[in-house]
Amino acid sequence: MEIRDLKYFCVTAELEHVTKAANQLGVAQPFLTRVIRGLESELGVLLFNNIGRSIKLNQYGEALYGMAKKLVNDFDGIYSEMEQVLERYQRNTVFIADSQGYFSDIMMCYRSLYPNNKISVAYCSRNEQIRKLISGEANFALSCPPLPEDPSRGIKTEVVYHEYATVLFPPGHKLLDKTSVTVTDLSSEPMVAPLPGSGVRNCLEAITQKYNFVPNIVCETNDSNLLMKMVTEGVGYSILGRSYVVLNPFLKAYCRPLESEYNNGYFGLSYNTNIFSPNGEEFVSFIQAFFENREKDVQNAIDLPHT
Repeated sequence: MEIRDLKYFCVTAELEHVTKAANQLGVAQPFLTRVIRGLESELGVLLFNNIGRSIKLNQYGEALYGMAKKLVNDFDGIYSEMEQVLERYQRNTVFIADSQGYFSDIMMCYRSLYPNNKISVAYCSRNEQIRKLISGEANFALSCPPLPEDPSRGIKTEVVYHEYATVLFPPGHKLLDKTSVTVTDLSSEPMVAPLPGSGVRNCLEAITQKYNFVPNIVCETNDSNLLMKMVTEGVGYSILGRSYVVLNPFLKAYCRPLESEYNNGYFGLSYNTNIFSPNGEEFVSFIQAFFENREKDVQNAIDLPHT
């Protein structure tokens, strides 16, 4: 006995006519008749009485109909629930990044454009990004420097942004008298730094290797709000993405460009083409447009040279 057979039986019972039921179900009348006969043979009783050209449930049919109708409704409910779950899953985008500075702007912009879609964002180190993309735990990863492409695993990367490093000082810091600062200027100053593995920390490590510069790190955190608070309260300076600073009117006054050919980095958006999400192309286009517009806003706001 299959759920399909019970569904066909219920429709036949409700219409009280085999031909009409077959037409509604989209099957041939002889096939429907065989389904009904099969149920009767399996149960060992007749289910219908013939009344002229119509049929009507007998006492056994009435008993089966009550139970069968509930089963059919429950089964249809499973399909309905699964369709809703699949729809929510298809509209959900899990986005990970090794830099938190863009999170709030990306989320607010995405929600304004796609209010029916869900987006989840989380900080994730570079090595974890690759693992989560391969496993399907994440749909997209933003990383600086960009993750390498790996066709054998389906990993594709598109460069979406070119960011410059800016030094943010506490209000009243002596180096704010300068129009730009050098690595030598920073050598003895206390620093609040992102944790190893973050995008900005990767840029910082490239600078330290080039200039044999050992920063005086007094605190490490990937909590951008905590980092801002510690800098503004005088704990130390920090190196941040230029766009994050200059688009904040309060912070802009306390930042200075860093004089170094290594003061910039590229961000790449990576995803797994083997398990590309249904709204994947839409999200890629969104991120590309987001950073294009962000750079326009930066150019309008900035009055500092790139280097």
